[in-house]
Amino acid sequence: MTTPLPRERWLLGLLLLGVVAWWLALPEPFHLPNNDYYSFERAARSLAAFELPASFKRMPILPLLMAGLAPFLSEPHATLKAALIWNQVFSLGVLVGLFVLGRRAFGRPGLLLPLLFAATTQFHANGLQPLVEPSLGFFVVWAFVLQERGSPWQYAAAFGAALSRYEAALVIPVLWLAEVVRERRLWWPVAKACLASSGLLLW
Repeated sequence: MTTPLPRERWLLGLLLLGVVAWWLALPEPFHLPNNDYYSFERAARSLAAFELPASFKRMPILPLLMAGLAPFLSEPHATLKAALIWNQVFSLGVLVGLFVLGRRAFGRPGLLLPLLFAATTQFHANGLQPLVEPSLGFFVVWAFVLQERGSPWQYAAAFGAALSRYEAALVIPVLWLAEVVRERRLWWPVAKACLASSGLLLW
């Protein structure tokens, strides 16, 4: 495992600051949020009222985070502001995770991975809209960062991914198989994979 040099960490920090500065400099990125947002807002309001949502189509991670942050933000549209803040935090977290993965895979040129990703229009479109993709990407990327470290917290990240979108639960058996092959044991990884699946099953 290679440890990032101080200069690389500074460069990563400058990249993150540059992204934030770019977002702040942009005019209002949309007049109305995307159509998916309203179902997330309804789920967030239901969960804030300790009620089950009318529909379980939207997974609960983003609505829960929106419901937790919205009371601390000003109206109007506090829930929308909460979604945007969380998405930008998760987007920056994806860049950090890509830096860690890139550093381990490619060595010093690993900083190019988050740099190239931050240069895409899709990255900024997701970060500046109340979509589920930034939180989903964050949990998936960090599941593999932690898996590479052999950390049991990889399953916590997979738990979050599965509660972001249903299909992201496929990360759980991938982590389980990788751990079984590496550790040469079966039942403890099975137990952790079951815990990682419990949120999705309960939902």
